[in-house]
Amino acid sequence: MVAQRDFGTLSPGSGHDNAASYAVLYGTGDEPIDWLRAGEALSAVWLTATAYGVSRMPMSGPVEVPFTRHQLDRMLGEIGHPCRVMRLGIPDTASDGPGRNPRLPAAQSIELRG
Repeated sequence: MVAQRDFGTLSPGSGHDNAASYAVLYGTGDEPIDWLRAGEALSAVWLTATAYGVSRMPMSGPVEVPFTRHQLDRMLGEIGHPCRVMRLGIPDTASDGPGRNPRLPAAQSIELRG
């Protein structure tokens, strides 16, 4: 569970996620090719989370700020280098929380061919 902060008159509102978890996407290296692979992995996480109805919020700030990146490096130890932090959770379906983002019709999407 993620701790909620008390902002006085501000409340979390409906649809607030009380069961969020944080995950660190990491790779074995810290070179451009490793960042490319991390982007591919983030895409796979995003699609899987969408399929299971998991809300997600990728956060690049923790890996862009030297102090927090160093702390994440220490937490990961010898297993890898942090690439992205993600907040994952299950929205409260009993509330009128935020709806899904609209998607483009298939005719307006881009198809890549090899």
